[in-house]
Amino acid sequence: MGIIGTETERLTENVSRILQIAQTEKNKLILKPEPINLHQLLNHVIQTFELKSDLGQVTLSPEFKASNDSVSADETHIINVFFNIIDNAIKYRSPKDCKVIVETTNQNGSIIVMIGDNGMGMSKEAVTKMFDRFYREQGGNKHDIKGFGLGLTYAKSIVEAHKGKIWAQSEKGEGTKLFVELDITKNKN
Repeated sequence: MGIIGTETERLTENVSRILQIAQTEKNKLILKPEPINLHQLLNHVIQTFELKSDLGQVTLSPEFKASNDSVSADETHIINVFFNIIDNAIKYRSPKDCKVIVETTNQNGSIIVMIGDNGMGMSKEAVTKMFDRFYREQGGNKHDIKGFGLGLTYAKSIVEAHKGKIWAQSEKGEGTKLFVELDITKNKN
């Protein structure tokens, strides 16, 4: 019963992602932006993953270097973006200890969040397709990874709906770095 419940929840989340992606593509996604402290949000995501019992030897390291982390965003969707990216970093971890770094920096009126791992990495072709709907890199030694290839498609659609950018750098055997860039909110003082 526990497995059925878990799988039902996972399928429900994926159906929700498909619907949200479809809404974004038709410009019907309604965002409810509000002021967000991105460092607090990222700490919440990190702490949630640290509470999971099945993480094994995973180290999540926040390296918040941005002096301005205030953004205007739909909290529900933005938090899901970072959950998806960190979840992928953990799912595609290498057999050795997994290290995931969550780093923030400011650049030209934006905050850039880099989530980097020391996992299996991807081919150049996979990097160009990784945001495509249902895409999952073939081959490698990981055949037990659950998912439908929707998490990064959803992340891209949400980041772009916030007028942000998302991109990746990766090399086979060297891990992956995903970057999310969002405009910072200007102080009105």
